Amino acid sequence: MFRQARNFVSAYMTSAFGQPGFFTPHQVNPWFSPVGARTATSYYDTAPLKETLLELVDFDLINERSASRSAR
Repeated sequence: MFRQARNFVSAYMTSAFGQPGFFTPHQVNPWFSPVGARTATSYYDTAPLKETLLELVDFDLINERSASRSAR
């Protein structure tokens, strides 16, 4: 029973407050966002994920290796 309660609270906290370095909830619910607004298409903003990936992944190295493999 304790594990179920802990899992429920963990899932609720993640959906309500996001996950640091991964996603955060938009301030405005998509149902109340104007049509065409960035917040109208999703519940969460993934900008923190982009920052995390840019910090941890060397995309230049990946692209360099990918380009050299496709040239073979």
